[in-house]
Amino acid sequence: MAAPIVAVVGATGYVGKLVMPWLQDAVEKGRIKELRVLSRRPGGVNSAKVFAVDYDKKESLDEALSGANVLLSIPLVSRANVGMMGLQGNDWQKNKEALVDAAARNKVSVYIPSEFGTYYYPTNYPNHPIFELKAHHFAEAKKKIPKVVAIFTSLIMEQGFFRDLGFDNEKEVWTIVGPGDVPVSFTANDDVGRFTVEAAIMAYEEPDKIPNKLVIYSSTMTFQQYAEIFDKYATTGNKIKIQGKPLPQAKEEWENMKHKVPVYMVFFLEYSANSKVGPLLLIMMAEGHFDHSIYDGNEILNPNESKWKLRDFEDYAREVKGRPWVGKQPFDLPFDEFTK
Repeated sequence: MAAPIVAVVGATGYVGKLVMPWLQDAVEKGRIKELRVLSRRPGGVNSAKVFAVDYDKKESLDEALSGANVLLSIPLVSRANVGMMGLQGNDWQKNKEALVDAAARNKVSVYIPSEFGTYYYPTNYPNHPIFELKAHHFAEAKKKIPKVVAIFTSLIMEQGFFRDLGFDNEKEVWTIVGPGDVPVSFTANDDVGRFTVEAAIMAYEEPDKIPNKLVIYSSTMTFQQYAEIFDKYATTGNKIKIQGKPLPQAKEEWENMKHKVPVYMVFFLEYSANSKVGPLLLIMMAEGHFDHSIYDGNEILNPNESKWKLRDFEDYAREVKGRPWVGKQPFDLPFDEFTK
């Protein structure tokens, strides 16, 4: 089988910047025949053919996707009126539909939609508006494209332990739900990229071996264990204090306040100093829904770590000297970093 032609939406977004180096590596090794980037603002991408696209014009998308075998949609978080897709215009759902329709018209055989986060299907909250919209898009895409693969990464290791999610590493206090004794998975930056490329190529070459939902991770431990490893490399001489709100109390508070919380604040969106992340993620962690080690995605894509060695959490803890995101937040960045 000839190597695939791969098209990418969101190449310069957060996830895109994790995936693109490994896509380019696959081109150099002959595993990918051609790499294309679809962008409404072309530029800033090397080793790829860049197509300027307008989601309101079919011919624009058709030109970019003609002959393509795999389509990756990998933007992450942009302005509220663009939603989670990072496409042009206010009607982001319409743009996603236009992208899928174009892929179907051009006989793209593999589509990887914009997930790269919470595996919400088995949780108690699949009908939350943001999850429901993503699930609907996934289901509709499956009707039109032969192979659709959603990749769920949990939180990003190098990004997840930040103040607005409850991890105040400057004060050395973590405010979470539960005592921190439930396994929680994180996926490292490089591993997100490598898993995604493996999934794209395998789904094209061996579609029957790849499930429609891939749940992956680099590290799985309890928050108590994560804190112990961070403490090992901290220079303060102090230990992280875990303050755990009882799960029943947290769930009751969520039910009472959820109508006041903007939909997207189940994730992060507001970047001001006064922002707070919606509390639902911590509840889902305490309920065990962020334990990705119970799934087989890692073994499908990287059996026994035979293709590459996953990043070790202790390596990350050492790198940040045991206290990540002190005096800054991972999203203290210009919006353009997330909307290119």
